[in-house]
Amino acid sequence: METNRKRIEIDISGTKFFVSQDILTNKPYTRLGRMASKLSKDRNEESTVSFQFDRPIPSFQTVLEYYQTEQLHMPVNTCPKSFQKELEFWEIDPGEMEKCCLYQYITFMDDFETLYNFQTSLQKEQEQTDTRLKSKKSSFKHKRARLWAILDNKESSLLAKHVREEKLNINQ
Repeated sequence: METNRKRIEIDISGTKFFVSQDILTNKPYTRLGRMASKLSKDRNEESTVSFQFDRPIPSFQTVLEYYQTEQLHMPVNTCPKSFQKELEFWEIDPGEMEKCCLYQYITFMDDFETLYNFQTSLQKEQEQTDTRLKSKKSSFKHKRARLWAILDNKESSLLAKHVREEKLNINQ
């Protein structure tokens, strides 16, 4: 019972949560587990250590519930992509999630990856199309400029001289 009084205060965006040091050290592979493990085992049981994080409260409530119940569920009103970022921050493996939430999480991530790959493919295709159109436009501009040079400067090329001679022959 003595160790249960070794409390840790966790301040999440201004909301304070209190948890036993032992609960956190049960998961030493996580951020909070490592932080709690580094605290002196023989610290004064009446003293409270405080950690402060600027993180979303609903996601942290789920993380804290994971430490307390050893069951990880995804919050109802949280985007799975956002929850993934929180799990990464707290260094919790998404595979720890309960099956009821894991299926939804994996399905979302697969759909998200497919959509991302599709959008990336479309963007690359659009860039290639834009490059082809630019080269066609520049080719057309170049040909137009040469044609105008021929027509404007009749002495500038053999073709211009030939066009001028043909014009003289037609007029005669």
